[in-house]
Amino acid sequence: MDWSEIFSKILVGAASGLVVAFYTARYTINKFYTEKWWEKKFDNYSQLLSTLYSLKIIFENSLDDAWRTEHYYQFEEEKGGEEPEPKADWSNYEDLMIQLKKSLMMSPLLLSTETKPKIENFFKSKQEVDRDVFRSNYPRYLAYDDLLSSLNELIEKIINEAQSELNSKGNLGRYKENIQEHLKLLLSKIK
Repeated sequence: MDWSEIFSKILVGAASGLVVAFYTARYTINKFYTEKWWEKKFDNYSQLLSTLYSLKIIFENSLDDAWRTEHYYQFEEEKGGEEPEPKADWSNYEDLMIQLKKSLMMSPLLLSTETKPKIENFFKSKQEVDRDVFRSNYPRYLAYDDLLSSLNELIEKIINEAQSELNSKGNLGRYKENIQEHLKLLLSKIK
């Protein structure tokens, strides 16, 4: 065995080892990046849906309050009954709207490009209802009902989008049960 033969065997072995190491590292980094990005999207969709659900609770309770108050002034006030206590807690409403506006601005980057128009449509609907209430003395219970309908529609669209976005990435495997449970819980609360 001469030195050139030994040297060529070492060189071939080292070169093939470097190539395999390079492609293994590249594959691992890409897989890690894809999984982390998928987890980030999942977290952002979860946060957005949580914000929307909290707003839904406020509007549902406000609708109930408006109906009970309307009923009180039509039937109970003359009988000397007590005015009903409001159930709606508006204390975190502004924070929730800020979170929703943040989701609106960040949606093309953190969610999908389809999310932004959906949230914008909700804000347009809300603005129209607010304008009707202010200008034409639109009844509160109708305003809350309109807002609740727009919000329920937005929640359904975001859930469908999240399912589509998260399923299409191929990373559903180990999170599938968790996602399905989370989405079923949200859907059951909507209906």
